[in-house]
Amino acid sequence: MPAGAWRSVTATRRRLGLTRRARRAKGAKSLVDQAPKDRFAVDLTLYLLARFALVAVITVLLVAFRVPVLVALIIAMVVGFPLGLLLFRSLAARVTAGLAARGERRRAEREKLRAQLRGDVEPDDGPAGDAADGARPTDPADRRGQDEGRS
Repeated sequence: MPAGAWRSVTATRRRLGLTRRARRAKGAKSLVDQAPKDRFAVDLTLYLLARFALVAVITVLLVAFRVPVLVALIIAMVVGFPLGLLLFRSLAARVTAGLAARGERRRAEREKLRAQLRGDVEPDDGPAGDAADGARPTDPADRRGQDEGRS
C-alpha cells in the first residue's frame, strides 16, 4: 500500500473515532452502561443449565430402572430436549428476545459505521482533544501543507 494511502486510512480512523484512545473510552463507558440492563448472558446460561439438568434427571431416572447408562443418556437426550422446549418456554422466549435485541443492536451499529465510512453521517462522539494533542488535521485540504513540510 502506498504511503499516501496509509495517511488517508489514519485520517479516516481519527475522523470516525476508531483510534485506540477512543476505543478504550467507548469500551469503558459501554461496559458500565450496559451491565445492569443486559440479562441475555444470564438468561442463556440459565436456559442451557436447565435443559442439561433435565437431561441429567431423566438419565438418572432411567438408570434407576436398570437401563444401561449410554442408552439412558441417548433416550434422555431424545426425550429431554423437546420436553425442555415445553417446560422452559418462558426462559426460551427471554433468550430469543435477547438474541433479537442483540442482533438489532449489531445491525444498527454496523449500518451507522458503514454510513460514517461512506461519509454520509458525521461521527457522534469522536475522540475529544485529538487536534489539541498535536494530532494532524483530518481534512485533506488542511493536511497538504503539513505533508509537504515533512517530506
